[in-house]
Amino acid sequence: MLSNTNDAHWQDIKARCFGGQENVDKYFDHVFLSQEMHLAKPNDEIFLEVLRQIGAKAEECLFIDDSTANVEAASALGFHTMKAEVSKTHEGKVVERPKKEWTEEIEKEWLR
Repeated sequence: MLSNTNDAHWQDIKARCFGGQENVDKYFDHVFLSQEMHLAKPNDEIFLEVLRQIGAKAEECLFIDDSTANVEAASALGFHTMKAEVSKTHEGKVVERPKKEWTEEIEKEWLR
């Protein structure tokens, strides 16, 4: 996982979305946080550093993000990419759900 975040946001996400660090560790082998790396997407250097640390080539990796700029940057470096559609919210309430469920697309295309 690669996230542009700060410590307060990351602590909230871990608690609210994952129920704690132990559950983050169940989903991801590696977690790369911009505030710890002192780099941020879509800068090429953050992608290259992730590849270096995990010992992989870009063409061996699938990068998923909801930002077009981040997806385009990863694609230019040779990553397989997928732009995730996310729910749109207003004042904390979902007002529009994605037209397609990107997790199903991952299962269909990448986990065969």
